[in-house]
Amino acid sequence: MFRKLVKTGTIDVEGRSYHLRYFAERTARGARRYNCELLIEAADRIILDDDSLVSLESKVASLLPATIYSRLLAARPAVVTAGLGGRGPAAGRTKRPAGAPLHGRGAPGAKKGMPLTFSEELNPSAASRSAP
Repeated sequence: MFRKLVKTGTIDVEGRSYHLRYFAERTARGARRYNCELLIEAADRIILDDDSLVSLESKVASLLPATIYSRLLAARPAVVTAGLGGRGPAAGRTKRPAGAPLHGRGAPGAKKGMPLTFSEELNPSAASRSAP
């Protein structure tokens, strides 16, 4: 079906202004649908749709800033700390060599030398729950 431009606008996120275009179209069954297109870059768009223009504007006001924030966060390099609970090697832990098995290092309920699952490595209290 053909889209008809019904409204334009802008939204400001992190000091940057993004252009919005609202369209109306008829479905094959004759119902009216509304779309909002946010142009981030030349080949990057976010499109939301709804049955009414009022509820679409409400979605745009809440979802688009959150989507843009998440994309900004995803573009930043992640900071990872080694060890359990964010404690690094300075807390007395040493880094495990690449490819070395995950062994119980005094985790509650873990038998000495038994491999731990990934969740037990991150959360020692999970080892006590999963132990027979």
